[in-house]
Amino acid sequence: MLHKSRRSPKLLAGFDITAFACILAVVILAIMIAKSVSDGVHSPVAVDPPWEGHAVSMASALREDAITVRVADGGQVWLGGDWLDADSLPLKIAYRLKDPNVERTVYIVADKKAPLGSVKVVLECVRSAGITRVVFLVNRWKN
Repeated sequence: MLHKSRRSPKLLAGFDITAFACILAVVILAIMIAKSVSDGVHSPVAVDPPWEGHAVSMASALREDAITVRVADGGQVWLGGDWLDADSLPLKIAYRLKDPNVERTVYIVADKKAPLGSVKVVLECVRSAGITRVVFLVNRWKN
């Protein structure tokens, strides 16, 4: 007569919930850090730029000292993380350009629902500040 071997039911009885909670906390913390770092420019406004198939990667737009102007879907203008009127935009850009290490390029991130007139006003303000290198940042389709 052969005995069937059974595993002890105590094998799973020693499951430690504190170890599971610690691992879960570390994973959640890692996701939160990755989410905050992935934006590049910390801005309180969410902008959804249009999608383009032939966009070129612009690594210099992720620099800390990059001048990034965001145009929200309601036409609001943000320079970095500060909301401002389009009239004061040339003065703010000129102030940022006093630092000799700042790249003389302005990156514009316009929401796909932003009024074209608002984007045009921002572009005119950037040009009046003496900037000739303007880059529009968009999302790139993955092939």
